[in-house]
Amino acid sequence: LATGDDNGGLRIWDERLGGCVLEWNEHKDYVSGIEYSAHGSASGKSGGNNTLLTTSADGSLGVYDLRMNKGAVADTTRTSDHQDDELLSLCVLKSGKKVVCGTQTGTLAIFSWGTWGDISDMFPGHPSSVDALLKVDENTLLTGSSDGLIRVVQLHPDKFLGILNEGADGYPVEQLKYNSNKDVVGSISHDNFVRLWDARILKDDNNDDDDDEEEESDEDNDDL
Repeated sequence: LATGDDNGGLRIWDERLGGCVLEWNEHKDYVSGIEYSAHGSASGKSGGNNTLLTTSADGSLGVYDLRMNKGAVADTTRTSDHQDDELLSLCVLKSGKKVVCGTQTGTLAIFSWGTWGDISDMFPGHPSSVDALLKVDENTLLTGSSDGLIRVVQLHPDKFLGILNEGADGYPVEQLKYNSNKDVVGSISHDNFVRLWDARILKDDNNDDDDDEEEESDEDNDDL
């Protein structure tokens, strides 16, 4: 179990041992998001796994190699430069090649895996802060914003595909999670309600994209 605290600390807990087994204090403000990735290592070397990433209100991204090897704890971490914006959420896309962070100003800040110093790209357009991110596929994600909307966003090419919760009541979206078969997305806010949204349309869109790719492939084969 991984937890982040208001002081910027990250802790790993082992229930079998009954306590904290690893601890880092890389951030200067509260930890706003935690994400596990099996892609690559903190140093950016290929072939690694077991990497934990954190965002913080201090504007930095933290990357932690959980393999530990034989080095000191300090040798297993990387921290980005402090951005001119609070980082509030994160999501790993593009088969581990990109880390997308939601910000206070509504821009999506994008890091390339292994290049942790500064962002490699940005996607503006949200009118309010992006407090929650949820991966749909390697090119698409859901963004939960303080304006109460859950947007469907595609990266590279960057574009807004639509809104999942049309007619929402305006409460900020602070967290997003799928159910087990990804037919439903749950969102939470500070009003103590869990809202459930039909996510089957996201599967339909993905199937349509797969069909288009198959048709293009068939046309190419016919030309040959």
